[in-house]
Amino acid sequence: MSKSITQKCKIENCEGIGQLNKYGNISFVKGYCVKHYSRFKKYGDPNFVHIPPVKCKVKDCEEVGRLAKNGIRYFCKGYCGKHYTRLVKYGDFSDNAVKHLKVGTRKNKLYNTYAQMKGRCFDKNDKRYPHYGGRGISVCDRWLGIYGFSNFIEDMGERPEGHSLDRIDNNKGYSPDNCRWATKHQQNSNKRNNNEVIGVSYHNQKGIWAAELTVDGVRHRKWFKCYDDAVKCRKEYENKYSIHI
Repeated sequence: MSKSITQKCKIENCEGIGQLNKYGNISFVKGYCVKHYSRFKKYGDPNFVHIPPVKCKVKDCEEVGRLAKNGIRYFCKGYCGKHYTRLVKYGDFSDNAVKHLKVGTRKNKLYNTYAQMKGRCFDKNDKRYPHYGGRGISVCDRWLGIYGFSNFIEDMGERPEGHSLDRIDNNKGYSPDNCRWATKHQQNSNKRNNNEVIGVSYHNQKGIWAAELTVDGVRHRKWFKCYDDAVKCRKEYENKYSIHI
């Protein structure tokens, strides 16, 4: 079937063409050509004209935008090249995103910890998601958004040697009042299957209690039929190795 023009765009003086339908005819959806219908669909106004920003939207920033191939300066998402780069790399366009950077590295040394924390809670493709985001564990609003990383650093401070990010209450999310830098021992003792006494847990299949303590990578564990005996053993472990929580 030959192509034919069935009508024209209802916008005055518009010579734009319509869309080609499956029958080989040109159609004007809602009476608009392709250009004006796209504007109507996206912005609700067929005459909408996007005016690109000419200045970075960060207050008092005088940086110029990126240079396009046609020689025109443009601002990605309204940011100059400097602030847009910070936003992409660090999730924060402010100077705080830079002052914490370790010289000679692409990212702050805590950024991986921060990114992994968010991945466990929000990325369904993360293998750890079922144990975090999948059971309702989330990240507080203060640690999200464009200032999230800077706030995380401000609240947590530098990570001590041999420590990692840990939630004090494993049934609550990541927030300043529920997070700490913990040793491997503290994290192992804080698993959510533990009883009210840290280091004492119940084995459902065996029907017995376990008392355990990990010291320098070595796990010490004994099994008991009685809960009180397991608690006593745990306390003995703590006294023996001079470790208290």
